Amino acid sequence: MTGAATATKEAMTGAAVATFNAIADVSEILRRTLHAGVQSVGASCIIHDLVAAPSTAMTLSLTLYEVAEDPSSRNRPDIRQVVNNQVQLTRSPTASTVPANSLPRM
Repeated sequence: MTGAATATKEAMTGAAVATFNAIADVSEILRRTLHAGVQSVGASCIIHDLVAAPSTAMTLSLTLYEVAEDPSSRNRPDIRQVVNNQVQLTRSPTASTVPANSLPRM
């Protein structure tokens, strides 16, 4: 079974999907991609936890947070609106939370 198939199977069964190494790998891919995009203007991209002050040079700081769906907003019904005698359905906004322990201390 490939890594992608394993991740999909784990996601469907509710097992843990991401490991520290997977998160680190994705973070580095994002950093390299963003760095390539800002290099043309003389800037760089770094992964930063915002605990200490970042560099004063032109730097794009990439900070990743754990974000989770707010369980109280799950399965909200679609929003119905009547516009010009036609009913329009739009998805309810997704509410998310950032756990307090994933935020940097200021």
